[in-house]
Amino acid sequence: GKATAKPKGVPCRRHSRPPGCVVRAAAAVRIQAFYRGRLGRQLATRRRQRMEQEKLEEEQQKRMEQKKQQALEEAERQKKMQKENLLKEFRERKCTLEEMCQGLPSHTRDWEEKPLMLLEMLDGVGCCEAWLGRHMDGRSARKAYLALARKWHPDKWTVQGERCVAIATEVAKQLVRAYEQLCIDLPRAPADNCAAEDDDETRECCEFASWVGVSFHGMEEIWKERRGVKR
Repeated sequence: GKATAKPKGVPCRRHSRPPGCVVRAAAAVRIQAFYRGRLGRQLATRRRQRMEQEKLEEEQQKRMEQKKQQALEEAERQKKMQKENLLKEFRERKCTLEEMCQGLPSHTRDWEEKPLMLLEMLDGVGCCEAWLGRHMDGRSARKAYLALARKWHPDKWTVQGERCVAIATEVAKQLVRAYEQLCIDLPRAPADNCAAEDDDETRECCEFASWVGVSFHGMEEIWKERRGVKR
């Protein structure tokens, strides 16, 4: 029952301490573990933020692509609607011209019998000779112009509706411009050969041009005469 005595020189286990190198190594391991965990948490946070940022950028890119696609679809729809409206307007305009050409009391020019030809001329294809024909002097051109102007006067189409009045106004303006160009190009009749009928026809030409909103040489004199202004 007696305790065995420890040999001399052997330290007691209860009072023994690890050497200093072991303590320092353990402290270094703890420090490394601390900073390794901290660095890992920072890297995980940055990775999560980067993933969230990439997700937001992807969603934004999708929204931009959707908006771009919607804009393209809207532009295509507007283009298609505009094309349909132009086609509808062309058909209505063509039908109106066909009705107007059929309702004329007489046909002195080719375009009065061909609505498509008249439609092309109203779009700016026809020249002055196409509207009034070829003439040798201003007197024959004036008679042809008045014959057409009396038939296509907008006041004569008020019963048929606003579309007919609008087209008649376009035709009347083209006739006025064509006659004005012929007056410039063709020689005038001598003053000795001018009769009262010529003055009346010239006055009628100017009044008709003034009515449709087109003016040319001689309009000022007609305006003064109608208001009693002395020269």
